[in-house]
Amino acid sequence: SECTGAQFKVTPGFVRTIDHSDLGIADSIFGIIAKIEPTSEKSVIESGAIISIRGSVDNDGDSIRDKETTLEDGLEGCKGCQVHQGYHESYKKFEATLQMQLE
Repeated sequence: SECTGAQFKVTPGFVRTIDHSDLGIADSIFGIIAKIEPTSEKSVIESGAIISIRGSVDNDGDSIRDKETTLEDGLEGCKGCQVHQGYHESYKKFEATLQMQLE
């Protein structure tokens, strides 16, 4: 499928769901990865991936992570950027699964 306005399309056959447990709760972290490519030479979008990670849902794990709001460094390649500690902790648990899907 194609996003005409943004001039990119999803690579056929490459949409993946990914999930991981956090704080002992299965599927606490859930996301979707789609490989994309530009549809025009004028597109500002390069070949790559779009990653969407679900926000909080009503479970004990997310309730705990939602309260961990201290900002911390941790975004590689983004000097001066910070992220909430709870989200960062969840992401670090999820990162290996995510990287495996992107290879």
